[in-house]
Amino acid sequence: MDVLRRVSAPATRRNRNMSLRPSTPHLVRRAAPAPSSAPKEAPRTLRVLATRAVTPRLRRITLACGDAAPFAGPAMHARLLVPCPRGPLRGADGAPAASRYYTIRFVRPEAGEIDIDVVLHAPAGPGACWGAEARPGDRVGLIGPLGRPVPPVGRLVLVGDETALPVIGRLIEEAAPGRRIDALVEVADRDEEQDVACGPGQRLAFLHRRSGRGSRLAQAAADLARGPDRDLFLYAGVEAGTARDLTSLARERLALGSAQARIVTYWRRQDDDAPVR
Repeated sequence: MDVLRRVSAPATRRNRNMSLRPSTPHLVRRAAPAPSSAPKEAPRTLRVLATRAVTPRLRRITLACGDAAPFAGPAMHARLLVPCPRGPLRGADGAPAASRYYTIRFVRPEAGEIDIDVVLHAPAGPGACWGAEARPGDRVGLIGPLGRPVPPVGRLVLVGDETALPVIGRLIEEAAPGRRIDALVEVADRDEEQDVACGPGQRLAFLHRRSGRGSRLAQAAADLARGPDRDLFLYAGVEAGTARDLTSLARERLALGSAQARIVTYWRRQDDDAPVR
């Protein structure tokens, strides 16, 4: 059974009494993944400074970044060139290492540091392997910042799972004062919840994933985004199957144009044939 928990503004204390409203029919179109907002560039080589467990399944990697200021802007993502553990940034044939896209969770320009949160999972791909094995002194390639900002609408609806929590956290914490935000994040259980500093008019709820392969995140997100307020923008970063479900539900239940929604596939299960950005 899914469990839904809310973090209400202004404190980050969790509240067990959140309920979603009943849904009504509406329409939206799936938006393409955000293109890079920066020109093509050679990757910079960063050094791992520290690692720590944020939750049992999420590890935070702190990287030394001499010019970290650009990552404090609205382009919050980066492309990591992930080496084999202890290996070079490029393979023996000179080809680049495997690459994965991540959100820069925290930026400290004065210290020249950035933090990247890596979800650990099995079977582990290149990103999860690197996140689990990274040690101080290791090197990693990085290209960025990448991505485009969300529009300055009256109400922002944010939806995702563990992989999208870094961008959802930043969008909440860096929002202009008074901006209304409703966020819903699906995680495995209470141990995977994270505290995010919500201000007035901002709400963050955690939905606990039920056992098995199914997810009710798309349905819950469609319920959350409905309502008479049309000055809103929906951003979702989810698994490929959930992205398809949310797109289908949004077409039937939300009267949003393509400029009002961005539903992005962040990852996919191994037996899922959906495309990955």
